[in-house]
Amino acid sequence: MRRGRVAALRAGRLLPWSTPPLGYRVDPRAPRDPAGVQVDEAGAAIVRDIYTWYVEDGLTLYGIAQRLSDQHVPTPTGRALWSPATIRKVLMNAAYQGIAYGNQQRSVPARRSYPLIGRALKGPGGESVAGRPPEEWVGVPVPAIISTERFAQAQARLAQNRQRAPRNTRGDYLLRCLVSCRQCGLAHMVWNNGRYAYYRCKGLDGLMARRHPTPCRSRQVATERLDALVWADLCEVLTDPAVLDEAVRRAQQGWLSHDERQARRQDLHRRRADVERQIGRLVDAYAAEVLSLEELRARRVTLEERLAALGREEQQLIAEGVKDDQIQQVAGQVASFRARIVQGLEQATFAERRARKDAT
Repeated sequence: MRRGRVAALRAGRLLPWSTPPLGYRVDPRAPRDPAGVQVDEAGAAIVRDIYTWYVEDGLTLYGIAQRLSDQHVPTPTGRALWSPATIRKVLMNAAYQGIAYGNQQRSVPARRSYPLIGRALKGPGGESVAGRPPEEWVGVPVPAIISTERFAQAQARLAQNRQRAPRNTRGDYLLRCLVSCRQCGLAHMVWNNGRYAYYRCKGLDGLMARRHPTPCRSRQVATERLDALVWADLCEVLTDPAVLDEAVRRAQQGWLSHDERQARRQDLHRRRADVERQIGRLVDAYAAEVLSLEELRARRVTLEERLAALGREEQQLIAEGVKDDQIQQVAGQVASFRARIVQGLEQATFAERRARKDAT
């Protein structure tokens, strides 16, 4: 099937679109036929505006998204609020310069997924997608909405922004991606005006604020001030033996012993087996025409809810066991950890400070 699609693309008989991009219409009777592609002037005008604002006016992706939202222009999916990701997708779509590319992705084995708290560990399996090199892409001609030069200008600015992003957002900020707002719970981003840098709540910005009924009123905090405060607190924790010992003691409160945890797990298995036997007896009673179909459904729903609750309780027990094992391991290494980490706190580089902050 893949070889057939690639052959059709190379022959110009098949569009690589499952859904036409903003600014295009296709023939509903043959949605993958390139001959049926037409320019939707209303959507094409939005596309041209996006490229003009980005290339000529110098607006950011966020600024363009906010302008379109303020003008009440619906997104390609009909929503009221635009996102920077949607704007970037428009700016990177080569179809607008007259070539729709297919065969851009390939299937690869999915990575091993790791659990969140309360979820079971999943093994490897399944498939994911990865990009193909540009020389393997297959282009199909479509009507152009913007010029090739305008598209190239947009790509140049996107590439320039990617190169500058590490300096602006991944600088020497100890708490980058670690600060959240106390008022609204949203993450803080680093905002840099070229002279000063601040941790600023995302809820203070226009697009994100519109997604929450109550606007955030929090104040931005200077990165240098907050980083210094947290690093001083971390040094105090690492150099005071009583602080770490007290933290471990509090973490160990409420532990279940190995035998208690095993007993709870066995009890859960017994209760699960009992519910499963009850479901089996209900099915047998229905087969023997002792129960009606309505009675079977009503009783089975109740039993399946109990079964799901037992499953959640078992997953929580597993998660608590993993956490307790981790704390037990840390508790046995507190003394050696403190001795290693205290050395060179004052002379630590930014990378070392960031690593020690994450580890703690």
